[in-house]
Amino acid sequence: MIRTVRGMIVERGMTWALVETKAGVGYQVFTSRRGLELSSSTEIVMYTHMVVRENLIALYGFPTADEVELFERLLTVSGVGPKSALSILDLGPLDDLRGAIGGANASYLSTAKGIGKKTAGKVVLELQGKYDWSAGGMASVSGSVAAEVNEALLSLGYQNTQIREVLLRIDATLPASEQIRQALRMIGQTKFD
Repeated sequence: MIRTVRGMIVERGMTWALVETKAGVGYQVFTSRRGLELSSSTEIVMYTHMVVRENLIALYGFPTADEVELFERLLTVSGVGPKSALSILDLGPLDDLRGAIGGANASYLSTAKGIGKKTAGKVVLELQGKYDWSAGGMASVSGSVAAEVNEALLSLGYQNTQIREVLLRIDATLPASEQIRQALRMIGQTKFD
């Protein structure tokens, strides 16, 4: 696996940069807007993620380790591929994206090109409870509030489909006990399939 590429950007496309190393090897690296803004006049380092499929080998590169880490976390969401993850990364600063995920702001994420409300909701639902998204950190969390609410509703006998829909609508800034109360009220008022 190629984890970093060091060299000079010698050419740019709309979504990629050609990085030539000192050894004379050129790598086409698909990247975010921040990656495309890197200087062509100095040597740069891109932190990379390689995608290998039956008919494709592609390299995705980013100017910081934080950005590649967020990209890789986005790829763990069902229905989010590399192009969708790049589109989400292009929304704005990484702290804003972390805040949107941690704060369950699916509407902000849905403004990314090619990302609908359903996919944005999945991103929030699948990532919000797994990591600490505050203060620029992306550390893994085991007992987060979202996970606690989810477990409580499961133990009360509610289905995953009901829980997912309700978790997208409750106020994620409330303490767990209040979120559970709010979720129970919503489930009581809503008919699910």
